[in-house]
Amino acid sequence: MIDSTRIRFLGTMLVCCIGMVACQKDRSHSTDATPVATTDGQSPPAPAPGKYPAPEEEPPENVVVAALEEEYRVMNDSGGMRVTSTGTGNSAAIRPRLRSARKESCTRNTGMPAVSYECTLIVRVSLMDDGSEPSESGARVDVYWDEDKGEWARGDGLKDTRRSASEGR
Repeated sequence: MIDSTRIRFLGTMLVCCIGMVACQKDRSHSTDATPVATTDGQSPPAPAPGKYPAPEEEPPENVVVAALEEEYRVMNDSGGMRVTSTGTGNSAAIRPRLRSARKESCTRNTGMPAVSYECTLIVRVSLMDDGSEPSESGARVDVYWDEDKGEWARGDGLKDTRRSASEGR
């Protein structure tokens, strides 16, 4: 059995790895990102028939938190994150438990064909099986407006939107 000191060490490593991966994502559109509070004076294009127009304001906190909870659920359902201690070679699967989350800010991704935001949250995550000893850190999640359903959705759909937009050229 792995003691709590090792779990904390592995947890710290996990949080660092997640942070590095989040910073290294291919975000070619991030150079075009503008703060939500900024308006460009242009009116959005008229929605196609049968489409729901995107709201003017950024996604609400409950939508952003739900998107992050979904990411954690998907990660844990797929077996968690495998980590290996380089000193000992011991491996373990960590299943982080999201204890709380609050939206800090959202930035509009203007270079996307869909209305999308990258939102920053402050989260408390526990790496212990019983959910104890949570630590606070930052997290990011992508949220976009699904015009067909008329609701905010987790950023996974952006891949499909990017692909269909590039195919149409």
